[in-house]
Amino acid sequence: MGYTPNDIVTIINRGKKMKKNNAFTLHWIFNLLVVLVSLASTATGFAQGGDYAVTDVKNGGTITGTISFTGKVPTPKQLVIDIDAEICAKTTKVNESLLVEAETKGVKNVVVSLKGINTGKDWSLPEKGLALFLNAPSTLQKDLDGGKTVPKSLQQMLKKNRVRIDAKATVSIEKDSSQWLITDKKNQQQYRVKKEGDQLNVYGLALNQNGCQFRPHVFVVPAARPFYVLNNDGIMHNLHTYSKANRAINKAQPRFMKALQMKSKDFKKPETIRIACDVHSWMKAWIVTTAHPYYAVTDAKGNFAIDRIPPGSYTLELWHERLGEQSQSVSIAAGGTTPVEATYTAPK
Repeated sequence: MGYTPNDIVTIINRGKKMKKNNAFTLHWIFNLLVVLVSLASTATGFAQGGDYAVTDVKNGGTITGTISFTGKVPTPKQLVIDIDAEICAKTTKVNESLLVEAETKGVKNVVVSLKGINTGKDWSLPEKGLALFLNAPSTLQKDLDGGKTVPKSLQQMLKKNRVRIDAKATVSIEKDSSQWLITDKKNQQQYRVKKEGDQLNVYGLALNQNGCQFRPHVFVVPAARPFYVLNNDGIMHNLHTYSKANRAINKAQPRFMKALQMKSKDFKKPETIRIACDVHSWMKAWIVTTAHPYYAVTDAKGNFAIDRIPPGSYTLELWHERLGEQSQSVSIAAGGTTPVEATYTAPK
């Protein structure tokens, strides 16, 4: 829902002319509050989880750090592939519940977040870690450069893959003749189109099933916003979430269903949710629904970064599926970088 300054003037004028009636007064106040909430919406126009409000972060700070492991580096166990081997056993797979880089002893897949932050930057589509939704012909480049809305042919390609796209979704240029951003406010989605070689690749934020593994292993997504789970294997998968704060999901994703949309009503509350495939017992991962964008997941060397943080004092929280939770206090200076280190020991 969007309101212009003229809408505000109209509602205020109605309030001035209205009768002194309590019910009418309450109705007018409600409409005005709706307008004010609308004006405080995000740059993307998407819903925000919880009480988080988007503000213009000027001269924000950055946290960078490394999460390390103390003790003997564990060797991940190889997984037994006992079904759909022609697809699932093409590559060797290991248990990813604890991955430690041998040289640096950095711990992968630690979720790092700021606790209790209620205002700050908007959610933006990350540059890395996006899933490939489809390949499009490079002939569409002219339409992307010249148009403000998504070309109909690209809309049809997305819909063919069961991806909802509004006819009014907009296109903006991120890099001249090489990268574009699609914003679909109605469906609360963004996609990045990149020119790579002789084709255009469309990427988005999604949990991918590729080679009978979830990618990424830890998937962070805004709470109360829909997202997609992709099936790139061409075989049957069955998605099963184990939620406590949100509704549990148990849905089949047949081989012909390239994309399956998860509804916002099923992921309303911030939570760390285990997800598994009931067809392939070794397929396990985590969905982290968050109320704000100040989250990061450590890479293979245990490194992370969180930027555009309003100056102030915060609690930095760490979570790992096997190593547990930690927290520490951090102070963010305007325009500065705060280095952070933390260490986990071997689980008992």
